[in-house]
Amino acid sequence: MLHVVDVSADGFESRVHSVEIVLQELELTDKESILVINKTDLLLEYEIYYLRTGKIPEGDDPEQYNRAHSILNLMERYNKVCLISALERKTFRELLEMIRLMLFVNTDGVDTMGIEDYFGERYIDG
Repeated sequence: MLHVVDVSADGFESRVHSVEIVLQELELTDKESILVINKTDLLLEYEIYYLRTGKIPEGDDPEQYNRAHSILNLMERYNKVCLISALERKTFRELLEMIRLMLFVNTDGVDTMGIEDYFGERYIDG
């Protein structure tokens, strides 16, 4: 399951909470999921710094870091998190790899995905 969050929207934290409540009501909280933090291109440079380090530079006003702090709290609550931006296509590589691992790697860590054609027939290299 992908839980996509638009971090550019005001009140994104309450939207995340609402989705979590619905998932609880549907008894889906035990399903493996990825928190996808979208629109990261709209984060300000100091917010990105805070997300990477968890530190507020001396002399900065902590109030300006509220959004970044909320994002960091979300990232700490979820097992799997991916930050993406539609403007930076390379950010989707990590998301696609995370999805592939969720779908095709079994609990023993063995990659069960083979080379398959569109009809699902398995081919062996060589």
